[in-house]
Amino acid sequence: MGNIGLTGNFEACKIGKTTRSSFKKDLERTKVPLEELSVDLMGPITPTSIGGSNYVLVVVDTATRFSWVRFLKYKDKAKDKLIEIINKAENRLEKSVKRILTNGGKEFVNNFISNFCANRGIENITNCPYTPQHNGIVERLNCTLLDKARAMRVETGVPKEIWAELINTANLLRVRTSEGGISPWEKNFNIKPNLKRIKRFGCQAWVATISYKRSLTIELKKVSWSDMSPNGVSTEYSWKKTSGYSIKRCNIQ
Repeated sequence: MGNIGLTGNFEACKIGKTTRSSFKKDLERTKVPLEELSVDLMGPITPTSIGGSNYVLVVVDTATRFSWVRFLKYKDKAKDKLIEIINKAENRLEKSVKRILTNGGKEFVNNFISNFCANRGIENITNCPYTPQHNGIVERLNCTLLDKARAMRVETGVPKEIWAELINTANLLRVRTSEGGISPWEKNFNIKPNLKRIKRFGCQAWVATISYKRSLTIELKKVSWSDMSPNGVSTEYSWKKTSGYSIKRCNIQ
């Protein structure tokens, strides 16, 4: 059989095989703590968390990789939580945020955020639609937190409604974990993190409830350790009830 000659314009074939060009590595980033923050909002997440949240605000410091998470019932509250994080971080570190990177969602691109940034001299940079690679630092962190949360849930067997506590614990552990010999916590605060009070998620514990109305009667309840506050001085514990799970916060010793 002779060779079949192929002639003509293969433009249609080229168009059909078109793919996006590979993204280059992140642009040159600052090495100054708190100068640049990458921001994203995950959700809605179902089912609603036991605390009533459906969204997770994730903020990460480009220089130190220190990260904050906040849980929201409604996405329009993201702007308030973002400003709260910025104000507290600036006050504690005595540094100023110069730039925030967002995905261009309405929760971050609005008059409220625009006025806040203008008054503080903060540049609000938004990535192009459908290109999360432009804000890759926080996008990769989202995947990391979800992977860790899923692993802890599989290990402990807690219900899906505990997802907020799982993600929060995943973040607390991540910022205290060394990366190349130094953790994001130490990079951020210039001090090593205190790991003494961290327990395994879901481990059994006993909580003593003292009743002052009944001659200092002490009631012991078997619970599961489920979360720790960012400052490490209080913890959450949970126990199963006939109607689901209940979570309380208490001081730890």
